[in-house]
Amino acid sequence: MSDASEVLCALNAHDWSEPQYESDDSCLIVEFCKRGCGAIIEVEEKHEWNEAQYESDKSCLQTRTCERCKEEEEGEVHEWCDPEYESENSCQLVEICKRCGDVQETGEMHDWSDWEYASEDECVRHCYRCNEDEFQDHEWNNGICECCNTSLDEIES
Repeated sequence: MSDASEVLCALNAHDWSEPQYESDDSCLIVEFCKRGCGAIIEVEEKHEWNEAQYESDKSCLQTRTCERCKEEEEGEVHEWCDPEYESENSCQLVEICKRCGDVQETGEMHDWSDWEYASEDECVRHCYRCNEDEFQDHEWNNGICECCNTSLDEIES
């Protein structure tokens, strides 16, 4: 290494190479000083993953391997069915994994009746599946409830 190169490298004025893998079995991409001072900077880590494979037919655990460094990575990938009701009298929707049978809740979907008059202050509707009742205050507009279509005249008589 020349005296000029030594001075430049000492001042951190390196002449960096193009990014390249550190070695054939490494995923570390580096640049090195072309002046020969031994300086190296890490640019990034870039794996070359093969296609993930399920461990078995009834498992959702997948494994993939880097072709360069042989690092392994695991993950869980479910194959969910369309949501369905948890049971006949439930409004809870669930998805079931086709592979492993895991169940996850996805929300509720009630089968509501129309709103009906319940009392002077409230309307009510009823779920045909789970028998839940939902109450709501009347929403009066020109003497008619916008939910249950009851008129003030009907209540007063």
